[in-house]
Amino acid sequence: MGMNEQEFPVLGMSCANCARAVERALQGVAGVRQARVDLTREIVRVEHDPERIRFSELSRAVERAGYHLLPPDAVQAEAARQAAVRREKLRLTVGAALAVPLALIAMTRDFALTTALEHPAWVWLMAALATPVQFWVGADHYRVAWRSLRLRAAGMDLLVALGSSAAYLSSLLSLLWPSRLHPMFEAGAMIIVLVRLGKFLEARARGAASAALREMMEFLPRRALRLNEAGEPQEVDAAELRPGDRVIVRPGERLPADGQILEGVSSLDESPLTGESAPVDRQAGERVFAGSVNGPGSLTVRVEAVGEQARLGQIARRLAEAQGSRAPIQRLADRVAAWFVPIIAGVAVITFAAWTAAGAAEEGLVRAVAVLVVACPCALGLATPVAMTAAMGRGAELGILFRRAESLEVLAKVDLLFTDKTGTLTLGRPRLREIVAWACPETEALRLAAALEVHSNHPLAAAVVAAARERHLEIPEAEEVREEAGRGISGRVNGARVELWRAGLDRDDAALPASARALLDSGATVISLVLDSRPCALLGLGDTLNPSAKEALRRLSRLGIETRILTGDRAPAARAVAEELHLPFEAGLLPAQKEERVRARRAAGRTVAMLGDGINDGLALAAADVGMALGAGTDLAKEAAEVTVAERDLAAVARATQLSRAALRVVRQNLFWAFFYNLLLVPLAAGVLAPISGLPDWLRHLHPALAASAMSLSSLTVVGNALRLRRFRSPGA
Repeated sequence: MGMNEQEFPVLGMSCANCARAVERALQGVAGVRQARVDLTREIVRVEHDPERIRFSELSRAVERAGYHLLPPDAVQAEAARQAAVRREKLRLTVGAALAVPLALIAMTRDFALTTALEHPAWVWLMAALATPVQFWVGADHYRVAWRSLRLRAAGMDLLVALGSSAAYLSSLLSLLWPSRLHPMFEAGAMIIVLVRLGKFLEARARGAASAALREMMEFLPRRALRLNEAGEPQEVDAAELRPGDRVIVRPGERLPADGQILEGVSSLDESPLTGESAPVDRQAGERVFAGSVNGPGSLTVRVEAVGEQARLGQIARRLAEAQGSRAPIQRLADRVAAWFVPIIAGVAVITFAAWTAAGAAEEGLVRAVAVLVVACPCALGLATPVAMTAAMGRGAELGILFRRAESLEVLAKVDLLFTDKTGTLTLGRPRLREIVAWACPETEALRLAAALEVHSNHPLAAAVVAAARERHLEIPEAEEVREEAGRGISGRVNGARVELWRAGLDRDDAALPASARALLDSGATVISLVLDSRPCALLGLGDTLNPSAKEALRRLSRLGIETRILTGDRAPAARAVAEELHLPFEAGLLPAQKEERVRARRAAGRTVAMLGDGINDGLALAAADVGMALGAGTDLAKEAAEVTVAERDLAAVARATQLSRAALRVVRQNLFWAFFYNLLLVPLAAGVLAPISGLPDWLRHLHPALAASAMSLSSLTVVGNALRLRRFRSPGA
């Protein structure tokens, strides 16, 4: 029986150890050939025999490993993810509500601010407050710690479990021997709450890459008008279409499948797929693609490819592969914990053994607990997520949306920016740029053209009418107006025969003035105006340059970032924009070719960002080290990208880069302070200064309560440092 590969969402994974645990659990099920986890998208691809294995068996195997496998239903998976975030928020809220009063009681008691808390009942109250924090709020740490022990891969959760458990258990012993041991329930509770805060912030910053694929496929129409055997049109679900079917595509509708035109002539907007700025004329015999928008003519199309086999579906599949192949950045805290945990555990054991050998077993227990508490890397766990969250919040205020925290780190290292042209460097809408008139006045040529174009819904027609109105020209009435899809429009104006054709004139015609030939060679979209069968003027239309482009490119250059244009548009149109902005360019590129250019530069050692706004940019956005999309672009582009900048403000690209570099500096500072506290206080907690007389008692005998306070102080230090990013201002803005 053949094998089947399916993708299943998985909840609860946070690191490479989690991924290995899920893969091992599934590969242990009879009938599963292979299981591969994609941490970025939080899914697992399982190759299995569907005749032998049911979903319930796979789910049970993953549940035994400590994770939750969801059925391959996007809506249900997203609902489950949202429910998990809500549960995490509830646990964090409850934990903070219990830990804060617990810490206040402990501080008041330990620093003798009042004698009212000396009664033993207060210790029992502290135990009551700490217990749910330890075993309900911190339950995940125990589960992950147990899994990491089974995998022989110590992580930060193991150290959190050790430190908080040591504080809690020694505090329970203090209830039995209050004269020998000091209660420090607050230490374990604060350890758990602070680390959970870091994980909660991290979870909120992480996006779901699968949303990009849902948005892409929703770009296709849900219904189609299929011709039956009798040639009668019937509306059907687009998913029912098969190769060989004939469909009618009416004006303004999106094509439901790839195919070949059998009948009809029209102009199609293929910009989401190709990046072409102007509608493309199509007629019988030519190929058309799903997702394109039909213009004024009705088309009969023979279906050749649908769903995943269509060009749009192929882009979606390659996009998923590209995103899945990009491994998530491994947090430094996890890497450090791999060697930090066993070292700290060893130091705690040696501390207890050394003091016991010296005849002070009780002192050894207290100091061993102090070592575990002070070494608990709360600051290490907060250093990155708090800084990244602060930067992402500030970015939102500046019109920059980061999809996940890792995007900040990668963007800070970018040295090459590839950018699309249409809708990015330009506004993606045609505008009348030049009129060359030789047989009639320029103003009269525009009035006559607008008289006809006001009757058309073509984008070029709208640009001509808008230009006439901007000049406050009176647009005359036209009669006998007739539009020919893909060619142009004609009619009578003030008794004269007026024609507008989008077919170019012969540039070698001796009757054309030199200025007309120059316009034909400029790369502009040219409309010829014919008056009573005699050409009399040319109207040149082109895309409008983004007003923020020049300043944004200057700022990127000052940041040391090289910028190049990759576009699917025609070379003449691309050259006009590239020369105006002084940028190198490549034109006429298909989505896969854009992706190839990006991958080639990455393979050459460059750190590449891709800026785009359409479906045709999706593959390149996913292939880049960091993809950037404009907020005014398609939903797919925004979902495929790691960074989205507001509307069409290209200056936000430079601001995003400056913010990412500032965030990376803060993270490095935070990591330094986190290590500084841990490495400095561990020897003090172990008692290396105890034999030295003349030093203050608090320094010679670092109590677990002081160790917990120092641990909290390190967390406050990194949080305060991170919050400076909320006041970030872009230099040169």
